[in-house]
Amino acid sequence: MRSRGSSESLRNRGVRAGRGQVASGAGLLPALCLAVGCATHEPGFESPVVPPAVFVDDGSPFAGELPDRWWEAFGDSDLNALQSAALDGNFDLEAARDRWRAALAVVRRERSLLLPTFDAFAFGEQIRRESDDFRGEERFGLGVTGAYEVDVWGENASLVESAALAAAVEAERVKAAAIALSAQVALTWYALVEQRGQAAVLEAQIRTNEQVLRVVHARFGGGVVRASDVLRQERLLESTREQRAAAQAGIETLEHALLVLTGQPPTGAIVARDEDLPDAPSRPALGLPSALLQRRPDVRAALLAVASADAGVAAAVARQYPSVTLGLEASTVEDSIGDLFDDWASLISVDVVGPLLDGGRREAEVDRARAVKAERVNVYAQTVLVALRQVVDAIAREDAREEQIARLERQLELARRTSERLNREYLNGDISYIDVLEALTTEQQLQRDLLATRFERLGDRIDLYSALAGGWEGALRDGALASSEEGSAGS
Repeated sequence: MRSRGSSESLRNRGVRAGRGQVASGAGLLPALCLAVGCATHEPGFESPVVPPAVFVDDGSPFAGELPDRWWEAFGDSDLNALQSAALDGNFDLEAARDRWRAALAVVRRERSLLLPTFDAFAFGEQIRRESDDFRGEERFGLGVTGAYEVDVWGENASLVESAALAAAVEAERVKAAAIALSAQVALTWYALVEQRGQAAVLEAQIRTNEQVLRVVHARFGGGVVRASDVLRQERLLESTREQRAAAQAGIETLEHALLVLTGQPPTGAIVARDEDLPDAPSRPALGLPSALLQRRPDVRAALLAVASADAGVAAAVARQYPSVTLGLEASTVEDSIGDLFDDWASLISVDVVGPLLDGGRREAEVDRARAVKAERVNVYAQTVLVALRQVVDAIAREDAREEQIARLERQLELARRTSERLNREYLNGDISYIDVLEALTTEQQLQRDLLATRFERLGDRIDLYSALAGGWEGALRDGALASSEEGSAGS
């Protein structure tokens, strides 16, 4: 709301007159352009990283992108339900969406700089003088002021572009957060399944160890074995029970983690229909590294951040040049409200304001903006390298894990056969109990190691899926708004 000072300033500039009197300085603009020239900034940058032609030299061609909802490849209805709950209820993801919405509001705010602004004001006053027996004089006023900054050097357009690109960065970060969340949910879910499997294996091993302990007790009662054999078997039984307790604690901790990931208090339980670890699906097509960099949201966000900083450099360069503002002011002041619309004073002006001495502030801002852009170029380069590394690391781990699982399965088979043979020899009195105990301990440890390695194999596949995944508009939740804003940013 403008105050009375607005109309007073108009009168003080000597333009109090009837309709149609105008003061204008529009002729200054052409002279100004000739005097200082146009602000110059060369947009763009050269990436310091060139992606390789392929991820691995296995002769496999590009065969299409990984589906957005990559976790559905596991065919696990429990996992699908958890993912839906997390994408809808996770508060970290919702906070990322809030940052994106705030960035969209900044775009709208900056876009207003390209439009004229108008303000209206009104006032009424009464003047009393003691010499006139406090008889009052009344005055009333109305007025409108308007201003429009001519974007001669493109500063405002650059600010709008920078804000639009910053909003696009936040949109990509939402997608990246959704991918990271989905990977965390999948890893936590299969860690829970693995821990439940470990608990079941340990429960079976406890029953086996209890049965063996009964046999050893019986043989000890018959004077066949020593007391130390009984103690060794009791120690193995207690060790197995201790590991079962640790597995149960792990189950509860992982359930709590899943509940928090899905936006629920960590006081409930996760009920599942399937308690077995699935086999890993067939490996997806890796695609071309260049295609990965075009669809990964974290890489896209880093690239858009460079473009946003580049627009910031353009705005900082333009800020070194004079600003040109067109002004409009119209007001009326009368002694009675009924006469307000009888007589108006108007002013149309062109204000040109340029820096003379600022202590190097504008030049320093240009240097700062260029340093920010350089920093974001380096961040982009590092993001590209990390993205490529995540893919090749996941491939390397998968290949090694396949062989590891095969070796463990072979070891477990040999351990079972060894235990069976040693048990027969022990019952025949051919060997001591220590050999049986060692074989039994080895077999049970291999059972647990194989289950843990199968989970790690699934984790490798999840890492590969999330490394290859692209963002999807559903992560933004407001897809129509996103498309509208992205279209505006590109225009």
